[in-house]
Amino acid sequence: MKKNLLVIGAVLGVALFLFAFTTNTRKNDPTEDKVTICHYPPNDAAGIPMTIEVNRNAVDGHLGHGDTEGECPCVCD
Repeated sequence: MKKNLLVIGAVLGVALFLFAFTTNTRKNDPTEDKVTICHYPPNDAAGIPMTIEVNRNAVDGHLGHGDTEGECPCVCD
């Protein structure tokens, strides 16, 4: 009985370690769930857009106030 509990405890410990490791690795990946948008900063007198990357969860908010998905067109003068 004690041996079975030790085996179950060891298996659970390994499973928790692997879960924590993979969750932390994904959380620290700066490229995961990022979307490139052309951002038009509010209150910018010059009105110059800038290409930025935002979390996928923030895209709808940006699109809702006039930003567009993808890189900004070149403002080359």
